[in-house]
Amino acid sequence: MIDAESAREIVRDALRHAEDGSGVRCVLVGETLDYGAWWVQGYQSEAFAVHGDAFQALAGNGPYVIPKNGDAVFTLSSAEPVDEQMARLAAAG
Repeated sequence: MIDAESAREIVRDALRHAEDGSGVRCVLVGETLDYGAWWVQGYQSEAFAVHGDAFQALAGNGPYVIPKNGDAVFTLSSAEPVDEQMARLAAAG
């Protein structure tokens, strides 16, 4: 079972891998949210989140979802609220 700190480390690893391809360094933002079987973690460019450079802010980036059972990590859409997407995911079982 993946705990919150492990979930954050999984997302940090994914962000480091993405940085290798894009050159955009990203950091975790907000709390790691507990949705029962999943953790949800937001992220943003370091230039914006840490240094306040609004021109470097990411747009359209949905948060990561980390299944607590170790299944594959995926991202949500940025077009809908997280709560709505997670409710649909939970209902789908």
